[in-house]
Amino acid sequence: MKKNFLFYDYETFGLNPKIDKIAQFACVRTDINFNIISSPKIFYCSIPQDYLPDPKAILITSILPNNNKNNCLKEFYFAKKIYNIFNKYLNTCIIGFNNINFDDEFTRNIFYRNFLDPYSWSWKNKNSRWDIINVLRTCFALRPKGINWCFDNKKIPIFKLSKITKLNIKKKFSFHDALSDVLATIEISKLIYLKQPKLFKFLFYFRKFHRLLNILKKSFFKPIIYISSIFGAKYNNIRRVLILTQSNYNKKIFISIDIDNNEKFFNFVNNNYKTKKNLESFFLKNFLKIGMRFINLSKCPILLPITVLLKKNIKSLTLNQKKYYRNLNIFKNFFLNKNHKYLIKFISKFKYFKNIKKCFHSDEQLYSKFFSFKESKKNNVIRILLEKKNFLKLEKIFLSLDNKLKNLLFFCKARNFNIYLNNFEKNSWEKYIHSKINLEKLFLYKKKIYKLIKSNKHNLKNKKILLKLLFFLKNNYNF
Repeated sequence: MKKNFLFYDYETFGLNPKIDKIAQFACVRTDINFNIISSPKIFYCSIPQDYLPDPKAILITSILPNNNKNNCLKEFYFAKKIYNIFNKYLNTCIIGFNNINFDDEFTRNIFYRNFLDPYSWSWKNKNSRWDIINVLRTCFALRPKGINWCFDNKKIPIFKLSKITKLNIKKKFSFHDALSDVLATIEISKLIYLKQPKLFKFLFYFRKFHRLLNILKKSFFKPIIYISSIFGAKYNNIRRVLILTQSNYNKKIFISIDIDNNEKFFNFVNNNYKTKKNLESFFLKNFLKIGMRFINLSKCPILLPITVLLKKNIKSLTLNQKKYYRNLNIFKNFFLNKNHKYLIKFISKFKYFKNIKKCFHSDEQLYSKFFSFKESKKNNVIRILLEKKNFLKLEKIFLSLDNKLKNLLFFCKARNFNIYLNNFEKNSWEKYIHSKINLEKLFLYKKKIYKLIKSNKHNLKNKKILLKLLFFLKNNYNF
């Protein structure tokens, strides 16, 4: 098949991709000119016995647990169906609105829990992924003409799909419905393509890892434009950064420093830290505060040559050119100084980090330890045996698995194939359910719902949804 876009969206029962579950999936396939080439796909996922959905998420989506029983799949089959759609054709660019940080993370986690490869869908068979929200941010910052923009009362731009669509598209959409959000994303993509075709084509071409890698390898100690939500809508999500080095731990990650806004770094330079120990200690303690930034090429970052920044952009973005040139000279002089050159090697050893809590549950260990080639092969065998419901053979394989895979298999079987649990597994599952959802926890959950009913007493629609959720609890948890 020729190059095509697969637009997709999830509605979820919470915001945490490690523990929260997906409620609804929808997708639409288009050609590269955004003409729909296959009928929309939409289906729902049932929640497992050990999970309670976030009532606030239900109020946003109006999707109750298992409320579409005729089209409601257990997570194992739901995940497999999505996996098959993602991998159906060659040259598919899988795309959404804020999918890189949200939907794609849910995809990876649901595939991981159900013994499907969490990553290959986004690169195998010449596939790729992309995110329209970042394209929209780039348009606003650099080429805003032709699109109506939305601002809050402090004149900070808003990039919500619902707001942008209402201002620019005549069609009506029911937001927080997966299919409606997909169709709205297609319309916004089409709008950007029509109004700013050169920028759209440029960003689309440079969405791929190897093309971005070529740019950055040629850009050491050169300034480039980096557009990302990490800088905040208040600052138009844009910064000029200096590429310092490539990570020793992950060749897909480059380390840069913010040129536009970096007073902390200059205070440090003025303090004249002389010893190697002091320098290293300062960088470790103040990594983010002094404007150091990781650029992860696997996340399709928006990186552009400095030449795309026009005079009118500098004015509209209120960028301080004197400050920029001063900072650029200070950085270059500092990092290329023979007394500080060792810092580049030191910085390259910094690990890409987030404030990650240690995870003990197998559901939450997608990134804690990547599967080896042998383990991936075992995953394939496990998935096939689960599909065939060959639990006798699975019991034999079970003994050869490490603890992580044993736990994954136990939970996958208990949630999706409950009637096939042996006596020992049934007892273990019942104990686990009691620890997760007991009378005390259900009481607190019910209290949370009543609090929301009280705050929504004048909103009959929300009140009705919350009462239905209470009814669901009563029927499913003997409560």
